[in-house]
Amino acid sequence: APGSEDPEKNRDVIEHSGGDVGYGSFLSIITSEDYAFVILFNGYWPHDEAYHPLVRTGYEIAQKYAEEGE
Repeated sequence: APGSEDPEKNRDVIEHSGGDVGYGSFLSIITSEDYAFVILFNGYWPHDEAYHPLVRTGYEIAQKYAEEGE
């Protein structure tokens, strides 16, 4: 959701997701912390059980790299 706020971490994010049967994608730009990540995957979008863990892991990895860059 463009210009939304991540309620879990209280940070400003711009997100977009999409896909169709067989593939999916997720983009997140965390504007308040100057980092972003993209996830592309094969699966039944958006009902694949791997979707939410992938997004959560994407946030964790991106935040780790952002913290190391400070």
